[in-house]
Amino acid sequence: MDLVVELPAASARTGTPRHAGPGGSTGSRGPTRQYRAVTKLGGGSFGDILAAVNESDPEDWRALKVEARYRWPDTERKRAEASMVRFENLVCRELLRASARQCSGCPCPAVSTCVNLHDEHDVLVMELLGPNLREYATFLNQWPLPQDLVLTLGAQLVGRLQQLHECGFVHRDLKPENIVLRLERAVDEGIVPCFLLVDYALAMRFAGPGGAGHMAQREDMEVAGTHRYMAIHAQQGVTQSRRSDLESLAHVLVYLARGTLPWQWLQDMGEMLQRKEQTSSEDLCQGLQPAFAQFLDRCRDLGFDAEPDYQSLQCRLLEGVRGPLNFDAARVRSVWKRQLQEAYLRHEAACTMSPFPRPTRQSPSQLADSSRSMVQIFVRHDARGDLTEVVPWQPALASDLDDRRCFFFEGYRVPLPGTAHVVVGSCHFFGFLKEDYLVAHMEAGPPAKALPAVEQILVFSLGKRDQVVRASTLNDENSSGKSFREWNHRSSFWSRVILPWGTWV
Repeated sequence: MDLVVELPAASARTGTPRHAGPGGSTGSRGPTRQYRAVTKLGGGSFGDILAAVNESDPEDWRALKVEARYRWPDTERKRAEASMVRFENLVCRELLRASARQCSGCPCPAVSTCVNLHDEHDVLVMELLGPNLREYATFLNQWPLPQDLVLTLGAQLVGRLQQLHECGFVHRDLKPENIVLRLERAVDEGIVPCFLLVDYALAMRFAGPGGAGHMAQREDMEVAGTHRYMAIHAQQGVTQSRRSDLESLAHVLVYLARGTLPWQWLQDMGEMLQRKEQTSSEDLCQGLQPAFAQFLDRCRDLGFDAEPDYQSLQCRLLEGVRGPLNFDAARVRSVWKRQLQEAYLRHEAACTMSPFPRPTRQSPSQLADSSRSMVQIFVRHDARGDLTEVVPWQPALASDLDDRRCFFFEGYRVPLPGTAHVVVGSCHFFGFLKEDYLVAHMEAGPPAKALPAVEQILVFSLGKRDQVVRASTLNDENSSGKSFREWNHRSSFWSRVILPWGTWV
């Protein structure tokens, strides 16, 4: 996770005033700032969210949304598909400009800039937020969440959708993971803490600002979003509009208050849609305050291009609130900040002990000398552990060599031409994207005494477990019983491979 983004002072000050980090400081004001990724906060099909700290000020934090790793080495795919990270940057900037013009609140976090690293992947730099709704429930140690809390939160989120819709966008992917607590308490914040909508990779413009020029309805649209919370008509292929976001929000609120949805365990999308269509609002909201079913019915009754009465919808939700509210936001924010500080300390300790030095800028003569930039890496795969063992050339124990699952390969400390940044747990190095690049580099460098096999190396990830595998030795399953088809393929590269005990079959 050794990812560094350097921002000029102008970019760091772009947009809304900078928010303080976990310690509350406003950070330094130097000409440039380097933000280093410390821990992963979440991720999805389009990218990962990382928490990054200013290297010169550990109180200054940002969130980095990094383009999904499957796109990094795939040049053809990057040319054919637009970058979702860059698209999200454009959407968020448009929302920030519109909210500034209208002197209203903004539904999205503040965005600093979008940068491209090593000409390989895009990184969106934005305000660091707190836990999402699913994590928030864990901090409160309550599941499902209290109905009064959910209804009050729903009224706030209706207002967030109004702010989004007035700018001409629909979100199309509302779910608990995309509703996030703002880390810093606003001056005018009342008993209800501020939650924002995140992840605008699937957002779509349905009209101009204010709803002018509404797009036409179609019934053959590609289904986009999370099926569990999606509106019925959206799952049927009907063009999504403002009503779609509101119905999705209703499903999210019912899920938070009930703890489950009747169709959430169905794997077949057709069966899920059928169950949604057959489940009435009364059955879905059985045991809940009447306000939940009333809100869902109002959302489902909206026409395709009808402008929702947001204030009336908010009142309908708030009418169901019966008792006092306790979001316990101050404690949740404090625990979240403490976890970030602990992650920072663990990262600093790991960097001190890491056998792989951080990349540094090299002169052309240093880059040409491959012996200076090369690092030989020993890998011993243990699928039952939390992390594949990746150590320097010399293993700690001679007995480590007596293992048919271990091997050596060569990486590079610096980003040579044709290499990609490879991350395995807390370790990193650079590897060639194509076999041709590696062979050409070896031919241009000093002659090797013996040329071992040149093979493709794959990096897989499942939860907190990373592993490095030689492609020629990849079986259908590993020793943990997990099929490799179920693992997330993070990256692939080419390297010279050395086997310590003959051919490994």
